[in-house]
Amino acid sequence: MAYGESQVNQAGRDLSVTHIYYSDGRTHVQAVSSGPLVTGHDPVTSPYRGLGAYGPDDAAFFYGRRDSVELVRQIVSRSAAGSQLSVVSGASGAGKSSLLQAGVIHRIRTDGLDGIPEAARWPCLVMTPTDDPFRELAQGIAQLRQDFSPDLAEQLARGPDVFASVARHLISRERSADDRTVTPADDGRRLLLVIDQFEQIFTLCTDQERRRRFISAIHAAVSTPMSPGRGAPVVAVLAVRADFEARCAEWAELSDAVQGRLLLTSMTTRQLEMAITEPPKRLGVTVDRDLVARLLSEVAESSRHAGASAAHPGAGVLPLMSHALNEAWRQRVLRPGPPDRPLTLEDYQQTGGLESAVAQSAEAVYGRLDRHQQRVARALFLRLARAAPEGGDTAAAAARADLAGVDDSAGQIIEAFVQARLIMVSDSTAEISHEALLLAWPTLRGWLDESRSQRLLLGRLRVVATEWAPREEKSYLYRGSQLAAAVQAANPRTSGPAVANLVGPSEREFIAASIRAEKRRRATRHAVRGGFVAFTVCLALVAVFALHSQNVSVKQRNAAIAARLVNESRTLADVDPLNARLHALAAQELAPSSASAQQAVRNAAAQRLLAMPATENAWISTVALSKDGRTAAFGGFRTDNRRSLVGVVDIGSGKTSLHHQDQEPRSLVIDSAGTVLADGKDGRLRDAVKGTVLKSVAEDGVVSAGGKWVLVRNADTVRLIDAGDGSARGTAVKAPGAIAVSDDGTKLAARQKDGSVAVVDVPSGKAELRIAAFGQQNSPVALSPDGRMAAVVRIDPSDESGKSEAVRLVDTADGRVLDTFTDTAAGKISCIVFSADGLRIAAGTMAPSGSGGGDGGHLAVWDLTPGRVTASTSVQMEDSFVEFSHDGRLLVGAGRTGAVLSEPMKHRTHSLDLDGVPFRRAAFSADATRVAVLAWGGEPYTQRVHIWDLDGLSTRRHRLIELPRGDRAEFNSIALSGDGLRLAVGGMLVPQGNGFLRVWSLGSRTPEPVGRTLTGAKGQATRVALSPDGRFAAMVTRPGAASSSALSFWDVSRQKAAGAPVDAHGEVSASAADPANARFAMADASGQIRIWSMRDGTEITAGPLRTGTDVTALGFGADGRTLAVGSNTGEGQFWDTASEARIGNPVAVAPDTVAALAFTTDGKQLAAATTDGRVRRVAAEFLLNAKSVLCRQVGSHMTRAWWSTHVTGGPGPSTAALVCR
Repeated sequence: MAYGESQVNQAGRDLSVTHIYYSDGRTHVQAVSSGPLVTGHDPVTSPYRGLGAYGPDDAAFFYGRRDSVELVRQIVSRSAAGSQLSVVSGASGAGKSSLLQAGVIHRIRTDGLDGIPEAARWPCLVMTPTDDPFRELAQGIAQLRQDFSPDLAEQLARGPDVFASVARHLISRERSADDRTVTPADDGRRLLLVIDQFEQIFTLCTDQERRRRFISAIHAAVSTPMSPGRGAPVVAVLAVRADFEARCAEWAELSDAVQGRLLLTSMTTRQLEMAITEPPKRLGVTVDRDLVARLLSEVAESSRHAGASAAHPGAGVLPLMSHALNEAWRQRVLRPGPPDRPLTLEDYQQTGGLESAVAQSAEAVYGRLDRHQQRVARALFLRLARAAPEGGDTAAAAARADLAGVDDSAGQIIEAFVQARLIMVSDSTAEISHEALLLAWPTLRGWLDESRSQRLLLGRLRVVATEWAPREEKSYLYRGSQLAAAVQAANPRTSGPAVANLVGPSEREFIAASIRAEKRRRATRHAVRGGFVAFTVCLALVAVFALHSQNVSVKQRNAAIAARLVNESRTLADVDPLNARLHALAAQELAPSSASAQQAVRNAAAQRLLAMPATENAWISTVALSKDGRTAAFGGFRTDNRRSLVGVVDIGSGKTSLHHQDQEPRSLVIDSAGTVLADGKDGRLRDAVKGTVLKSVAEDGVVSAGGKWVLVRNADTVRLIDAGDGSARGTAVKAPGAIAVSDDGTKLAARQKDGSVAVVDVPSGKAELRIAAFGQQNSPVALSPDGRMAAVVRIDPSDESGKSEAVRLVDTADGRVLDTFTDTAAGKISCIVFSADGLRIAAGTMAPSGSGGGDGGHLAVWDLTPGRVTASTSVQMEDSFVEFSHDGRLLVGAGRTGAVLSEPMKHRTHSLDLDGVPFRRAAFSADATRVAVLAWGGEPYTQRVHIWDLDGLSTRRHRLIELPRGDRAEFNSIALSGDGLRLAVGGMLVPQGNGFLRVWSLGSRTPEPVGRTLTGAKGQATRVALSPDGRFAAMVTRPGAASSSALSFWDVSRQKAAGAPVDAHGEVSASAADPANARFAMADASGQIRIWSMRDGTEITAGPLRTGTDVTALGFGADGRTLAVGSNTGEGQFWDTASEARIGNPVAVAPDTVAALAFTTDGKQLAAATTDGRVRRVAAEFLLNAKSVLCRQVGSHMTRAWWSTHVTGGPGPSTAALVCR
């Protein structure tokens, strides 16, 4: 069986099998959309499950999770012995359903539990809670025993001990042979209960009392012994999404189990490879290595965009991978050939790629429907999704009878999507195969987005109507605007048939009752007339919509194609950067308003890898770049015939010309005329293209990268010889390893035996700097032509693939690491070189170990412009708090006798007198013409705010606000509005302990308080912020070091809170106010960022931005579209707030912990400061003019021919001319 090999797969689906029942040797599967991959002796159509989960009968095709299966079995064994619950947690798409059904259950059926071999014969029930967990539990029990009362669900809900009693009854008596039961139970007989998608108890079960009773019933059945010395009647395993762990832990019955839960992490690369290659082998079919490599690359790339590591790809992409493989298998079946023909990259490419496969499959089914059926399909899918109040959408099962009532064609439409494995059905229900479809299919995403507010309203209506129905209490009925909104949502003319169809009979009866009650209130006549006017307006809007309906289908088509192009751009980024950029440009041309397309263009512009041209199986030993960085040359030998060669590459187009050599070149130089010179082992310098000898050099020497010097080695020393006149430069330098020299010959970088790099002043022979070991003695090293930067390569000797290699850029003046980036292809880096301007770098590799050399190496060229350090300086500061002005021009912090106001890049400072009271916090206006400083301390204890009007560093008017004494309030944070006309100071009231906010108007000569003191949640106000116009405010409070922070929001003008304080999910480590909008961004201790509206206190981000780092600083761009993120390692990230995705890879923005960030006024640079006042500016122009950057780089390659090849199914090739117009 496959299990014994390393099983598992995949992503499974978190919403697939509704129930599984088995008892002693028999397995019953009910409510599954598609049959198992193996059913008796029936032929198998595909070894992959697509978006569906692997079931118990699919164990032979389940690979990659062997260790996890065994861990879960051990946890269940311990829980069975100790009468405890077991919990398996993991992200959506991590494969929890497949793990339990095809892995754990199958393993228990085979081997039992540790110390309990008879568990192999226990009856088993697998269920999901849905909206009524007792109903689902009762249905499952009825499948095992049919002699229970028809109202079993209500009996189970009456008390926590009922389920335990039913379970004892269930396992204590034998059923007849006709009822498919087993032999009488022995004393060890128990019920194995698996509750999949346990998060539904919170997302779908809205009856809180029923939720409480169900959790109590499960806990009682698991923890109450049947009799002294015997275990409990039920052994239960809960599978829950990781983001609901905290919700579970709030329940005393679940908290211990959650603490001991097994977290199902992402699959490793090796596990993914097995999930791809092993299932087809069961059918005698192999998978081409090219396809495996492509899939692993796509999964890794998608994971990086989601914040996961390359070693452990993110779970969210796994369902997409499984679906893409299933679709590729279908393409293979359609292709003529022998039955055992392999699954190829060509089969996969027909699906559209990892993310596009789902969209392409769904769009293909949708496109085959007529217009009426397409409208019905929209109504059906809206019923199969539930809008969550906290944001996002989740899949939800719906009764097939309800779906059939939508339209006569509903059954036919559902079946079409079932055949594509996009919907799963049982005898009574239907559901989306996996929540991944909600994001991967642009058309569905659009339906959900445009109807979200209405679906939220109807969700609340459904809950209220359900609570009202039993007693029809009048207090539940809607009135006024609430009733008007419900009436409008239920009316197909105003909300559309698809949304109106979501309103069920009970909700319509509730609305009718509310209307009857409203009519009895004469005071509502005016509201009714207003509702009629609104209704008339809505009819007019519907008419306008009808006029433009013909354009909608074109936009949807283009959106689907753009989604595919975006996905392909991501996939190609590390292997074909030219086409990656072209795909991004094409996507934005097709869908200019698409956030994902816009983000793809910015991401491509941020990509440093410029080229990775074909090297024709060359094993590269030396590389060179032309002065303008547009041409690269590499030298080495072919691995197929061992012939020496030199390749010349046009970096823009990737075109390569090969020229065979009589001997392998030791080094290459591209002179100012563009001639490629090869330094041979015979000491002669040749024209590598023409083969003519130009001059002789020392046989024991190597020509430097710039061609000006010959490096002559003698044992462990090196001497520099002028390549022009043959004269020696300086003294011999100790250099036992790899070496590099600056263009002027004054600096030499020499690897030492311990892997460190000595930077030596050649004239004196003295080492000026020792760069810490990063690599080994012979690992490559390069110097920029001006000698200011070294490129140091690390090679991990334990990694034979070479994929752990990295290039570190180091400032040779002080040893600061400027940046680190990783090579993207297999093979060990053998050589590295800078371009003449130091803005590009090229590296060549040898073949990977174990390949026999047959795979060859590769050449990679990077552009160092995105994120490069453009300026660096430092300002003497006395405290860890520093604050930039919004344009990054000014910096303020603590000085020895007050505050220091600095213009770092002009090396100017100015002291601000604080009258002997220590500096604490500061804030600038948006135009940096005003600064406010909060100071407290001293003897006697004083709290005050100083406000200066500024003209550059010159201070003009000074104003002072004396704050209350420390025994009444402790002040801790400060903010200015963008216009500088309002000041907010936050702190904590004494002795109440509540956080508070006080606002002043600075419009007049004397600061005037605005309204009253605004009181928030318990704790000290650690951070405050004001909207650009000062009308809205945000405050972060924290009760204590071990407590989670809270967020409070206010409408300052109206002096009222914008909702109740909300949990910040831990300590807030950084925050920033959007200078263009009333938005507030905050990062928690886990590196997750959320963005909130200050207007109403709602979270804007659909989910947290997962940075994967310790966030210490945040900074918005001028338009609020870009968010810069700084970390404790000096690393910086850029995030697109519209698409909520990271732009490019992280860059080094500071030499240490980032304390403050700000974009310059023109947005072309990002300023970063450390806690000790070191300041850098890094290039960020690619964020502003991403499309222009790409058009300059690759615009000439956006041709009609390219468009015809890559943009199929959309507008014609003439569109290519419009992209970079």
